[in-house]
Amino acid sequence: MERPIFKPLGSSVDELDTPALVVELDALEHNLSTVHTFFQQATAKLRPMVSTHCCPTLAHKQLAAGGTVGGVAVMTLGQAEVFAAYGCRDITIANTVVTPAKLRRLCALARQAEITVVADHPTQLQHMAKAAKDQEILLRILVPIAPDNQPSSDSPSVEAVVLAQAIERMPFLTFVGITASPMSLLPIPIADVSDTDVELMSRQQLQQLAETRTALEHAGIEVQVVSVGETIIYEEAASVAGVTEVMAGIYALLDAHHAPYWPHLQPAVHVLTTVTSRPEPGLAITDAGQKAVGIDLGLPQVTSMTGVETTGLSAEHCRLRLHASAQTALQTGQKLWLRPWDLGTCTNLYDLIWGVRQGKIETSWPVAARGQYR
Repeated sequence: MERPIFKPLGSSVDELDTPALVVELDALEHNLSTVHTFFQQATAKLRPMVSTHCCPTLAHKQLAAGGTVGGVAVMTLGQAEVFAAYGCRDITIANTVVTPAKLRRLCALARQAEITVVADHPTQLQHMAKAAKDQEILLRILVPIAPDNQPSSDSPSVEAVVLAQAIERMPFLTFVGITASPMSLLPIPIADVSDTDVELMSRQQLQQLAETRTALEHAGIEVQVVSVGETIIYEEAASVAGVTEVMAGIYALLDAHHAPYWPHLQPAVHVLTTVTSRPEPGLAITDAGQKAVGIDLGLPQVTSMTGVETTGLSAEHCRLRLHASAQTALQTGQKLWLRPWDLGTCTNLYDLIWGVRQGKIETSWPVAARGQYR
């Protein structure tokens, strides 16, 4: 557990012990206003993907900003349990739930909130139906539409119709719709993909999604929900006829990985770190390593000083290369701002987010769903 040294509200952000996870509230509010205003005017609505930050307080801010379906999305059952305990009453688990123990938990949770879950195989459906029958509850099911980029005898539309029909035959399950993540067509890292390829590949799967809805309706199956799980193309996804919701979450805080896609949004999340060593010319060490920033997808960026470049992370330390302009400017004990490359892996490392406005601490929020992998 993180044991932060608390500072009175109104204290300078520089008084925080480091490393610390900090959100600039003005930037956050700008992002919420920008994206939620768009969805207020769109036919499709936003379902905030709150597993990106695991913070119930921020989730409720997103819901209060308008333009949403009134509920959130998460990636694990454990996260759903936490957000339900914090008052979220409409939760989509954008993932499969398969083990007997998890299915019992899922059905118990469905008594507390409206829970929708993804299922993609008939055997999985049978286990879910049995668990739902044992607890006498109704489970809401979304069918995922996989990219049609592999040789197969059946198209995604045909497979979705077959699965939806199977769901309709099971008395304790109800088919509510389909979901897809267009960016799953892209290779990793997506930074290596051109904007044209992003647009082309996303359009291909959005078209598959529309065709699948048509096929389901022609088969006499009602489709209540057509959900697109992707932040990068939220504007394009919301404009596709038939899409009812877009699951997006990175937009609120905006990490370094996604910032180039949205120049109209502001990076709101940073890790505050302290320079702990200047062992040689051109080199500095800070106290924010892999355990404070995450490293799985990329290195953090120094945003508070020019001429400073992150070159590597150890478990506890960040290694910086100093160019000429920063050689004399950066001193031991000085604090720097690091913009994390990947929001989800960074926020999951903290118990607390500090909310800051104009350099002063205004609030703190628990990251209550961190570590909920199960």
